[in-house]
Amino acid sequence: MDVSIIIVNYNTSEILKDCIKSIYEHTKNLDFEVIIVDNASNDRTFTELKYLFPNITIIELENNIGFGKANNIGAKIAKGKYLFFLNSDTLLIENSILHLLNYSNRNESILGALGCILIDGKKDLTKCWGDFPDFYNSKLKWIFDKFSKIDDKKKEVIKTAEPFKVDYIIGAALFLSRNLFEQLQGFAPEFFMYFEEVDLQKRISQLNKDRIILPFTKIIHYEGGTVKGISNANHRTRMMFIRSQNIYLKKHNIVSYHLVHILACLMAVKILFNPKYTYKENWSYFKLLLN
Repeated sequence: MDVSIIIVNYNTSEILKDCIKSIYEHTKNLDFEVIIVDNASNDRTFTELKYLFPNITIIELENNIGFGKANNIGAKIAKGKYLFFLNSDTLLIENSILHLLNYSNRNESILGALGCILIDGKKDLTKCWGDFPDFYNSKLKWIFDKFSKIDDKKKEVIKTAEPFKVDYIIGAALFLSRNLFEQLQGFAPEFFMYFEEVDLQKRISQLNKDRIILPFTKIIHYEGGTVKGISNANHRTRMMFIRSQNIYLKKHNIVSYHLVHILACLMAVKILFNPKYTYKENWSYFKLLLN
């Protein structure tokens, strides 16, 4: 089998159906399978999915074990030479998987991971890749509660139509060989959500394997669709994000880890009195920053 497409689901049954439909509609001229790993969704009703797509494999977990661990479970039963980790809030609009497969087969010896251009529902460019986190590019995310946006420089890069190297590819659509994934023992289990794909590709970089974006094929990514089921999403999301960032920096960039702590102390008043959240939420967030 060429490709195993692995999708982790958590309370996204409607968009999941559209995602799978787009896979079967646009993926041609290769042998593939679709594996759904459900993280104990409250809305998990798979009768319709099994009827519409009888060939898919569904793994129903008893507990929500997080994004990386769930993908690891899907990878264990995968039969494909390559794994394609795909978010449920994505839609294929062309035969992107064939492009990813062909490029990977031609560049197997140097390739670590592969991605493509991600666009939103309005067909505007959204985040497809990023730089490995350090103090400089991490601090703004938690001071201003903003996630990275696509800048004009990156928009110019993708107009080249030539594949280009990046630090890491966003985990919403991540393609790599099963052998390499198994060699690295999959996503690190200490990450519940966020940074698991960054950590994986940091370890890939340590093997001198390239992470490449193909600019000539696109996938729609409705960013944020996978966290709509979380109550009080803004606070919970930032807590999960910082917890994972702490783990990543402690593991891969200890200097930046300590610098973030110092800056958090200097910015204590701004953090503790952020009007977007309650004082109790801000206090728990501040303590986590210093963890």
